Amino acid sequence: MPKKSDEFTIITFNLEHDGGPDQENGDFPQAWHDAHNAMAAHNPDILLRQETTYSRENDCRRLKAAGDALDMRGFLGQKGSGRNPTGLFIQKSGVVIDVPAEAFEAPCHHPWRTPPTRARVHLPEVPETPIDIMSWHFAFTGPVGRSLEIEQVVGVVDKVKKGHFFIGGGDCNDSALDDSPIHWDTTTDGPHVVHRTLLLPDGSRVTSNIIDRQLTTAGLVDPARYIGTPAALAPTGGRSKAARGQGGHQRIDRIYITQALATVIEDFTVIDTTGYSDHNAVKLVLSRKGMVEVLKRAA
Repeated sequence: MPKKSDEFTIITFNLEHDGGPDQENGDFPQAWHDAHNAMAAHNPDILLRQETTYSRENDCRRLKAAGDALDMRGFLGQKGSGRNPTGLFIQKSGVVIDVPAEAFEAPCHHPWRTPPTRARVHLPEVPETPIDIMSWHFAFTGPVGRSLEIEQVVGVVDKVKKGHFFIGGGDCNDSALDDSPIHWDTTTDGPHVVHRTLLLPDGSRVTSNIIDRQLTTAGLVDPARYIGTPAALAPTGGRSKAARGQGGHQRIDRIYITQALATVIEDFTVIDTTGYSDHNAVKLVLSRKGMVEVLKRAA
């Protein structure tokens, strides 16, 4: 799938458990190969990855192989209490890395269950305007943990006031404001109800959408909702056998961008990953020429 020279493409993709463990012959699992062949075909400039489960093992063997398969530079986030770190891949040409992911590592993981992977970049055409990139995987355990994590993201978004731009995305483990209502009183997966709802004083439960609310309140735009078509708003999670009894599919994998970039959105699609992951990927295409003009105006 050749990419037009005027396109700037961002994909976020949760590859279930990094495709699985190595095969007995030492090769990566077929799901890993299928996933990277599929992602490479879309020629992303930025790939936000979740569940890089085995990518740190054997001197980051999988991370390096993924970088080669994608022709991108790969980074991993810190280990947290979860076993599925985040990752980030950046195109080798056309995007300049100012601050690599390692520079953002902190000695303490709190409050992140799974710390995000961050980098600061710029486009060669606009070196004076930094873009903060973040790949996240918010805590699945409940809205209280996610509310603490999202505060840290908003702290990065706040740099927009200093002339930075922001592109972030990943597995939110939290409903979008536009998701179809879930009838929690008839949902049979009890732990999932706890993970995805807020308990009110009267004992009733409401769907948690703290991530979407906080990021949009902070001024970011959800490109899928900006486009607004049924295809753009298609669900991404809840496809696995383990998701049965959880109330239906939800749009939990999302991208958020600085508001000014919304004017140069060209396309937004959900990528079907049937056969190699339990989450569909989402793909945002910006006009690179328009993006450059927006960044220059902000400089």
